[in-house]
Amino acid sequence: GNWSEQAQYGPEGNKTWGNFVYNSVALNKDLTWETSEQTDLGIDLEMFKERLSLSVDYFEKRTFNLIQTQTMNWPSTIGISAMLINQGEVRNRGLEVQLGWKDKLNKDFSYFVTGNFAWLKNWVSDIGVKNADGTPGVWTNSKTFRNIPYMIQTAEGEPLNSFYLIKTDGIFQSDDEAAKYVDKNGNRIQPNAQAGDLKFVDQNGDGKITDDDRVYMGNAMPTTTFALTFGLNWKKLSFSAMLQGVGGAQAVNVAKYMLLSDVEGNFNRSSEILNAWSPTNMGSDIPRLSKTDNNGNFSTASDWYLENTSYLRLKNITVSYDLTDVFRRINHMNERNSRLSLYLSAENLATITGYSG
Repeated sequence: GNWSEQAQYGPEGNKTWGNFVYNSVALNKDLTWETSEQTDLGIDLEMFKERLSLSVDYFEKRTFNLIQTQTMNWPSTIGISAMLINQGEVRNRGLEVQLGWKDKLNKDFSYFVTGNFAWLKNWVSDIGVKNADGTPGVWTNSKTFRNIPYMIQTAEGEPLNSFYLIKTDGIFQSDDEAAKYVDKNGNRIQPNAQAGDLKFVDQNGDGKITDDDRVYMGNAMPTTTFALTFGLNWKKLSFSAMLQGVGGAQAVNVAKYMLLSDVEGNFNRSSEILNAWSPTNMGSDIPRLSKTDNNGNFSTASDWYLENTSYLRLKNITVSYDLTDVFRRINHMNERNSRLSLYLSAENLATITGYSG
């Protein structure tokens, strides 16, 4: 890090003095490279005069001595930030398949179809830290958004950077329904809730909504990825298209904090805010509008923000025409075996997804 002092002395402004450079992050002389070990089992196959092709690959990957900032047992009083350390072990297990078929029906017409699919499981097999009672610790993540606290945490047995959120159970449709949400002793679990507010799940049954009610709820890494490419050639005309997508991925769409609430700011909202819950619009999944948000509808890190980001996309369409024969009528081009094609290509034409972001 570096530091510069500035001051003003009479007519002379912004005089810089006392510059110095210092170590702001602790250095770890024992830091080593991360290490990965991977085992693959695969098969490649071609049949029917190379018209059919198949490739299958199964893999197991172990990565250990992960490089990350020390998250536990680092004092905050010694003037330097936590150092990088080797800590923890992550495993990945996956299957990749590619299948293709191509054929030429006659001298003028041919076609091909190729598909690929991949499945991946990711988890932390050794967190590398322990709590005071000897149980496995966690890797924390300090990412926040405005008044929403941290939303990501990593635990042993869970995927890297899992969403760590409080579950919701719909919206209270009346003040009476909110008042009847009580613990075993009859005390209200959400004292400030009223009609139109989110109902948060008391996961640990202690009669209040706290961080102890958070649960792991997936992560942003897709479980499956897939694509399908197909094309045909007729004389000098060619056509190809590609579909591509992912499945099993989630996202915390924190933009809804600003676009669908009336808590803060003088900025434009999404038109969807017009569909917020009200006594005459009780079917909405958007909490009621409120300047105070006493129930914490928008400031609670809950699965109300969590959305499925699976999608199917028309990734590419290309049409081309080979003008080489016409081009080579020019002697100069013919002598050099020159080629000319004219094509039109479009990218990302359409996406089918339930993700509102």
